[in-house]
Amino acid sequence: MNHLPVNRLDESSLHNAYAFLETVFTHEQQIPKELIPLKFEEQFWWYIQSDGRIVGTAAAWKDGKEWHWGRLAVSVHQRGKGLGKKLAVQSFGDLFQMDIQEIIIDARDVTVKLLQSIGAEITGRTTEFYGIPITPMTLKKEDFDGFQSN
Repeated sequence: MNHLPVNRLDESSLHNAYAFLETVFTHEQQIPKELIPLKFEEQFWWYIQSDGRIVGTAAAWKDGKEWHWGRLAVSVHQRGKGLGKKLAVQSFGDLFQMDIQEIIIDARDVTVKLLQSIGAEITGRTTEFYGIPITPMTLKKEDFDGFQSN
């Protein structure tokens, strides 16, 4: 896996994550940039940086009583190096240490297999989001812990 560390993003640096996500989500995937910022009070962000620039992000947010995870993105020049899995494992590990028991995810096709490899389960039918297939999934703490102990 890539040697670049995963860090927690400070709220004062969110604009950097948004700018990165605009490149990946808006320019590559035609997802409106207005959908990038999370509108939830409780949220956490993780990032990977290379040469002073964000090259990967992931986020989690609490909507009502449920925790959600997403905004996983890796720079086109860094894909295929394990950064997405590194972000997922670190962010889920951090969340489950906060006594969260289950996380809800809407995953793109490319992310479904990655998430299944760390214990997530598909919970419904695949639908389309701005022309991109997304699949509802959940990851439970005990399933992730099982992955971690392997």
